[in-house]
Amino acid sequence: IGTDIFYSAVTKTVGGWRHLRMKTVNMELVKWLAIGSVPAAVTGVAIVSVLENHIGEDRLDSLVYAVLGGTLLMVGVITLTRALILRNLVDERDRFDVERRHKIAAVLIGATTGLVIGVTSAGSGTVIAILLIAVYRLAPKKVVGTDVFHAAILLWAAGIAHWVGGNVDFTLAANILIGSVPGVVIGAALSDRAPQGFIRT
Repeated sequence: IGTDIFYSAVTKTVGGWRHLRMKTVNMELVKWLAIGSVPAAVTGVAIVSVLENHIGEDRLDSLVYAVLGGTLLMVGVITLTRALILRNLVDERDRFDVERRHKIAAVLIGATTGLVIGVTSAGSGTVIAILLIAVYRLAPKKVVGTDVFHAAILLWAAGIAHWVGGNVDFTLAANILIGSVPGVVIGAALSDRAPQGFIRT
C-alpha cells in the first residue's frame, strides 16, 4: 500500500501538471476536496500503524485485504451503475459556480475517500472520479483533470506518511515509474483530444 501510494503520487503529479496546462482542472473543487482528504488520508495511515502494533502484521494484512476487496467491489458497482443507468440522466457541464453546498459535499467526499485511500491505497482515481460525475455533473475531461490534480495532493500526503512509517519499497516504485510516467503523459494528451464518449467508457 505504501509503495503504491508513493509511486502513484509521482505519477499523478506529472499528470496533474499536464492537466493544469491544458486547463482541465477545477481548482476550486480541488481545494475543497483536499481540505477533507489530506487530514483523512494521514489519519488512515496512522490507523494502519496503530492496528499493526495492537493486532500484529498477519491479522492486519487480512483486515486490509478485506477492506481493499470491499472498496474495489464498491468501485465496480458504482462504475457499472454510472455506465448503464445514469449515463442518460446526468447533464454534464464544463464549469459551474461552486456554492456552499458544493464545498460541503467536496469536503465530505474528500474526507471519506481520503481515509479509505490512506488505509488501502484504492480509490484515488475511480471513486472520486465517479463522485465528480454523479455529484457535480462534470464533463469527462474536467473530471479527469480535477481528479488527477487532487489525487497528486492527496497521495503526497499519504505517501509521505507511509514513507515515515517505513512502508515504501523505493526500488519497486522506481521500476513501476519507468512505465507509468510516460503512460500518464500519453493518457493526459488523449483525455483532451479523444472523443468524450470514448473517455467516459
